[in-house]
Amino acid sequence: MAAVPPSLPPRAGGRYFNAMPLAAPIHSGSGHLRLALRGDDFLLYLWITNLALLLGAEVDAELERSRQLIAGIEAEEDIQLPPRDDAKIRTNEEKELEDRDQDRALRRSGGDTTDPDQEH
Repeated sequence: MAAVPPSLPPRAGGRYFNAMPLAAPIHSGSGHLRLALRGDDFLLYLWITNLALLLGAEVDAELERSRQLIAGIEAEEDIQLPPRDDAKIRTNEEKELEDRDQDRALRRSGGDTTDPDQEH
């Protein structure tokens, strides 16, 4: 192994920054140049990319919240956005109404049955 200058800090696993390149160029048969990442470096790039996406989403949400505040919309705690799809909300509301009807029937029957449609 080649001597490494003592001024460089060691990487995880005892490797130095200049001991191995982070990405190595590979020439494919079609003439395109690709970069092959080592496994641990791929995870590092994936983590950095994930952080960048999360930071971008957070900045976007705060910008939207500030726009709403400037426009006079009450967005001090939550961003006021319309739901993308309300099908699940409608389904849950219908189920809740059915449950209330069943509960009311059970209360009125004095506990005779849990299913108001069921005959004894």
